[in-house]
Amino acid sequence: SSSSSSSSSDQPWMLLVSGLGGGSEDSYVQSMCVEAAKRNWRVAVLNMRGCGNSPVISPRFFSAMRGSLEDVRETVRYMREELAGPRAPIAALGWSNGATIVNNYAAQQGAFDAKERVDLAATMCCPFDMPMADRGFRKPFSRMVYDRALTRKLVSKIKENIEVFEELPVVSLEGKRVELDLERLLGARTIREIDAELTCKTFDYPTVDAYYADSSCNQRLKDVEIPLLMVSAIDDPLIPDSCIPYEEARRNDNLMLVTTRHGGHLGWVDEAASARGDGRRWCSDWIERTVLNHLDAALHLA
Repeated sequence: SSSSSSSSSDQPWMLLVSGLGGGSEDSYVQSMCVEAAKRNWRVAVLNMRGCGNSPVISPRFFSAMRGSLEDVRETVRYMREELAGPRAPIAALGWSNGATIVNNYAAQQGAFDAKERVDLAATMCCPFDMPMADRGFRKPFSRMVYDRALTRKLVSKIKENIEVFEELPVVSLEGKRVELDLERLLGARTIREIDAELTCKTFDYPTVDAYYADSSCNQRLKDVEIPLLMVSAIDDPLIPDSCIPYEEARRNDNLMLVTTRHGGHLGWVDEAASARGDGRRWCSDWIERTVLNHLDAALHLA
């Protein structure tokens, strides 16, 4: 979905990629859309397969790496050819799992066609080292709160599209015929179980650990050649501080790493927001202002 079907030839565009199972309906995505539009950005949101009420027409969802990067490539190409002018810069923004996708994309886009490349990017609460983040995800609090909620959300999306999985042959990204245990998939109680039964099989990974290792973007940050802002919170319950790529950021001048003492997982607020006088004491636009200030400055310096 996009904020407009056309724009001036040099008006900047923004492509948003939400967190796991989310999409254009998420409040943080909509908030970024509103604040970006105020600053004369055009905005498009990429709803991954099955997310944001998008239909699933083949028995495959998405991953943090394979398949998803191809979907971003197609989207950026479409934006270049149909929406943005030839001189219009395009920024990619991602949250959580979407942050992994955007970081991996930024690192690998040098091998893509010019029409498929973005000019700058920003990511929030990225699980840079997915095996390490997975271990944090399995701690009692994260397992009981986040893992359970996200698993239910994904299982519900699978149920909504179960006919596709029942009626069509399941073929992996590499073209291999695979068999899914739908009963096990619908009964999944953790994200890891969904990844084992669905993600690994349809994206040709031998194990969940192999999938997480391949998708980790920290190993590719050295290859980023565009301005990339990465914002993380030290107290994020899902992503340990040890995941944050301090050394990688020091070694690559294209990277700007921002860490905050508080913020949890996509939960940045500032009490100063109450000064607006609209009665929403904890309704904060801190992350939107921070990201947009950075992107605007990067465009000005380009």
